[in-house]
Amino acid sequence: MPQESPIPWWMAAFGFVVGAFFGSFLNMVIYRLPRRISFLKPSHSICPNCKHPLAGKDLVPMLSWLST
Repeated sequence: MPQESPIPWWMAAFGFVVGAFFGSFLNMVIYRLPRRISFLKPSHSICPNCKHPLAGKDLVPMLSWLST
């Protein structure tokens, strides 16, 4: 008989999504803070190489990876 998981699937999925958003935000902070780049300006995320504004799908790492 299979053992039931102590955490419901929806709670694990929710934790994964929230963790991905916080991880993405912390990645932005870790990149910008040592370079003294403002968190407010530019008000949108940009490519660090060409300075092109990133689209909405590019801001969610897993979606941008799946869309390529």
